[in-house]
Amino acid sequence: MNTKSISSLEGHVISGIGSMIRDLGILSHTPDELESKILAHSDDIHLSLSSSLKLVSGTSIEARVGDIVLFKLNNLGAYPDMETLWGGRVPLKIGEKYIGVLCERGSTKLITGEFDEHITKLRECLELQLIAQAGGVGFATGFSPTLEKEYGYGQPSDVEILGALYDEKKGKVLNTLEVSTPKSADLSDNSVPPSILVLGTATDVGKTTAVCALLEELSCKYSCIAIKASGTGWYEDSLLHARSGAFPVLNFTFAGLPTTYYVDQGKYLNAMYELFNYAANPGNIPKKFMHPEMRDRVAKKSDIVIVEHGGDLIWANIPCYLRDSKLMTPVKVLLICSESALSLRGSLEELRSMGIYNSQVVKIFASVPLINPEAFYKRVEEYLKLGFIEGIFDVRKPRLLGNKERRCYYSANYSRILSCTELVEKIENHLFST
Repeated sequence: MNTKSISSLEGHVISGIGSMIRDLGILSHTPDELESKILAHSDDIHLSLSSSLKLVSGTSIEARVGDIVLFKLNNLGAYPDMETLWGGRVPLKIGEKYIGVLCERGSTKLITGEFDEHITKLRECLELQLIAQAGGVGFATGFSPTLEKEYGYGQPSDVEILGALYDEKKGKVLNTLEVSTPKSADLSDNSVPPSILVLGTATDVGKTTAVCALLEELSCKYSCIAIKASGTGWYEDSLLHARSGAFPVLNFTFAGLPTTYYVDQGKYLNAMYELFNYAANPGNIPKKFMHPEMRDRVAKKSDIVIVEHGGDLIWANIPCYLRDSKLMTPVKVLLICSESALSLRGSLEELRSMGIYNSQVVKIFASVPLINPEAFYKRVEEYLKLGFIEGIFDVRKPRLLGNKERRCYYSANYSRILSCTELVEKIENHLFST
């Protein structure tokens, strides 16, 4: 027999709201007040939530990716804190309650989680895990040696789902995908400024580092918009984009996607079209998607769009993006960040299978990995000669080495490795060519 239990949110002190929830208007009739309390780390966040919001649990509720839930932390795991609005952080404490989003994750180095029979019913006392630092909750299927090295523990926290947030007036559970993403969207092929696309072969291979280095160079001369287009939702990367000179910055969480793993391709493309329509017409970006410190700035038409994809280029709906002619038409430059020569070769093969080549239309550059750039260069120099890539760059050159002799050795022997300044000089004209 299906049963449904609806209860009040009163009495639940909420210690934080995950940053995967971007539209505070679905949680409160006074979103500005709620935003202020979140930014101030107030302990009475719950008092600013809408009176029509209730807590629902029971076997009659079909749990879905994007559902907004209230959870209690049962133990301490890999993440010491949770990211909240605009990149803020609140500490995670055993027994305290937080608002997050049901999601899936397929990270190459961090925690993974799937959506399966374990969470299709929101039964009481359901135990899941905090699989994403921005408040993403799901059934964990793997742990992270990378996080274990960083924080001393690679397993995610166990959390107890107390229920989903239910709008009593609308008679439905709040879901980020439903309230933020339009049912259908379109994009004019020639409405978006020329784009630089940054892809990677794994997590932590230098994608955000490359984007920020480019923004520091380009934003001195051009107006740049930065878009985080895939991966697991959080705002940290967009915050770094903004600090490096991008304005405005857009994030796929703005379109209601908690992550882009396992998301229906149609929903993903709708979300991308929404973001790129904003990139083409920055004046239409809602103020709620602007950092409070930036809301007084006028968002003008940008000269360049820099798009960063999270994770690796074979998952998280990135192939869907790469095969979409409307999203790819503005792309003039494609940068690949990889951890090895072998992974670069694999990524080039994947791109070729999609009909993407180094050509007069799209120039492909490869970033050296974080260690041993000389060894990488020797392995991939052949790709330069064959024309598979246009160039090899290192955003840390010449800052990579503190020793003067080593810097001179690097410059003398690997002059064909481009610095960020040299890369910009090489792509500048191509970005604005017809």
